[in-house]
Amino acid sequence: MGSGDVELPAVLPGPGPEAAASAASALAPPQDAAEGKVPGATHNTYQPLAWQALSELRDAVGKYGLGSAEVMQVLRYFNASLLTPFDIRSLARALFPPVEYDFFENKWTQLAGRAVERNTTLGQGDPRRMVNIDMLMGTGNYTRAEGQAGYEPLAQEQCQQTGMAALVQTLQLATPQQSFATIVQGVDEPFLCFAGRLTAAVEKQVAPEKVQQQPPWKYLGVKILERTIRHQEVQFVQSVKTLNDAQKLVGVITWLHPYLGLTTAQLSPLFELLKGDTDLKSPRELTPEARKVLEEVQQAVSACQVYRIEPSIDVTVFITTPDLHPTGIIGQWNDDWTDPLHVLEWVFLPHQPHKTATALFELIARLIIKCRQRCLQLMGADPSKIILPVQREEFDWSYVNNVSLQSALEGFSGQITYHLPSHKLLQVAKNTQFSLQPENSQEPVQGPTVFTDGSGKTGKTIVTWQDGSEWQVLESHEDGSAQLVELKAAVMAFEKFSQEPFNLITDSAYVADIAQRLGCSVLKEVSNPALFDLLKALWSAIQARVHPYYILHVRSHTNLPGFVAEGNARADKLANPAWVAPQPDVLVQAKALHGFFHQNAHMLQKQFQLTATEAREIVESCDDCHALGAPLPAGVNPRGLKALALWQTDVTQVAEFGRLKYVHVTVDTFSSAMWASAHTGEKARDVIAHWRQAFAVLGIPSAVKTDNGPAYASQQERQFLQSWGVSHNFGIPHSPMGQAIVERNHGTLKRVLQKQKRGMQGETPNSRLAKALYTINHGAAELK
Repeated sequence: MGSGDVELPAVLPGPGPEAAASAASALAPPQDAAEGKVPGATHNTYQPLAWQALSELRDAVGKYGLGSAEVMQVLRYFNASLLTPFDIRSLARALFPPVEYDFFENKWTQLAGRAVERNTTLGQGDPRRMVNIDMLMGTGNYTRAEGQAGYEPLAQEQCQQTGMAALVQTLQLATPQQSFATIVQGVDEPFLCFAGRLTAAVEKQVAPEKVQQQPPWKYLGVKILERTIRHQEVQFVQSVKTLNDAQKLVGVITWLHPYLGLTTAQLSPLFELLKGDTDLKSPRELTPEARKVLEEVQQAVSACQVYRIEPSIDVTVFITTPDLHPTGIIGQWNDDWTDPLHVLEWVFLPHQPHKTATALFELIARLIIKCRQRCLQLMGADPSKIILPVQREEFDWSYVNNVSLQSALEGFSGQITYHLPSHKLLQVAKNTQFSLQPENSQEPVQGPTVFTDGSGKTGKTIVTWQDGSEWQVLESHEDGSAQLVELKAAVMAFEKFSQEPFNLITDSAYVADIAQRLGCSVLKEVSNPALFDLLKALWSAIQARVHPYYILHVRSHTNLPGFVAEGNARADKLANPAWVAPQPDVLVQAKALHGFFHQNAHMLQKQFQLTATEAREIVESCDDCHALGAPLPAGVNPRGLKALALWQTDVTQVAEFGRLKYVHVTVDTFSSAMWASAHTGEKARDVIAHWRQAFAVLGIPSAVKTDNGPAYASQQERQFLQSWGVSHNFGIPHSPMGQAIVERNHGTLKRVLQKQKRGMQGETPNSRLAKALYTINHGAAELK
């Protein structure tokens, strides 16, 4: 190579023995290559590179990578003939994406500049003394390939050496190199953060004496053997004298729980030790039941074990229900094993449910979720099968009617079966008989209609029903709150009619709700012993039923006609005392209530059965009301045909509210129910915030009518209503008549706020609005 030649890189990228070869030798033409094998540049004649060869080069890059031996072989093939700068640039475009191509151009410019500098030292007769950078790179006035083919042979050779050297060096940059370190600083990572990560990694180096290469491997308190996992030796607290001792003991057992195979119900006597006095030094003592359970735990620790997973066997989740406490087993089943069931882990629910009465299928759903989450943690995948201890029909019914079960099985693609195999660990669940379909009916049943009531004042519990033309009465006594008395009456009814279907009518919402939820439910122990005894009695009576029952909740003291109201009133009279305590003077009551709410005379007359004169005198004697005129009559305006059919919404201003002076008002045109909220403006976001509150309080309407102001006509407001499925109507532009109902309610709201102002000094605008809305809405409800 002459003194003006450009040297190629010493090391080529790519795998194989070629990685240590020089670029020059790597790209040198084979000795047996014939002249002109590649159609390219020849002296005074130019032939372009064959497109088939360029296509082969692209395929090699896509298939093997830039630095591969296959790509280098194709480049040697091209290098067999002289290449013009135009040819080299074509090769670079076939090899590199835009970013790498820019690197190639930059590298070529650097190498060409060095070659031109060295050319100045050549003899006067050397044609390369006249070569410049544009000639070497085929730029400027030398872009035509035909002109490049006419270079002197020495100049043409220097062009090829310079361009191919830039090509190979760019290949080295573009080819991924193996990093000598696994912890590297991120592009945008501060140095101190990188140094902290590096220091933490160095500190976590494992000492040689800590490395375990043979079983048993000890890890996090367990001994991992070839096929099984056992707990290491555990020291239990031998004497329990204080709450602190009991907490330590139960804490250790809870830690061991997933490996023991003892259910939550079996450990219940130990959990009872944690109840009572909250002082850590308060005395505790092991009961005989707790001592027995502790012995079982110690035996289980020494005998029980779980297995390591066998990768060739599918993982199955077994759901069992010993003593109606759902328990999960993550395991593997193989009939060829000595013990066909290999337990990988036990999964339990908390000792006590969150709710007083939790449906059994809801607990099963929670357990399925917990088992699936644990499988994802252990294996990174769902179990292949879930086996439930229920009949197919009961599962189908529960799946259709329970959202919790649907959520628990969301996205599960495995198999669900309903027959637990025969095994001693599963036998208890198979012997526990239960049904997921409750006996309570959603429709009235054919049977007697029974009314229950109770009085917290007298403690009397009443169960009454009509037998033919006569009313029968069952009476008892229960001390305590009205809740306990009502619950006692329900227990009496279920025990009395245990052998036949019946309909239970009660005016206690609590009794109606709990009686409907106790079917197929697990009962939580509550702190009130009297309440728990009644709940347990009601639960037992419901669980023992084979006949359906129907529960209806009615409101008391409605004065409605019909059999249901008559029966409820009869039970109420029987439960309440025969004597009636002296009632306060009605006029005094009306005057006191008006002093708080400031209703109008018409409302007072209806609420307290006063004469028109008496009601008017109370209003006129009020210092806050006599100066304000009566509201306008309702008038005529298109209204909805039912509640939530049509709303009207508008904005009014209450200056005394300060920043929250913009009061947005919505009125249901059928029921006249009103909602108002104070905001800092009347833009679209304020309107949307107001409607969100109104939806939560009044419900979702079918349509809303507003004026055509900017906030109501905005795209943001339109998208909000569309997302809730609410139609939007506009009134007549620039005319308040289309919004007459809500406009009148502006005046009503302001009058009530003014009347109540003196009694609410210092209250927030929202507090004042809440009281005014209660007066307007509930006062109007009394008139219906």
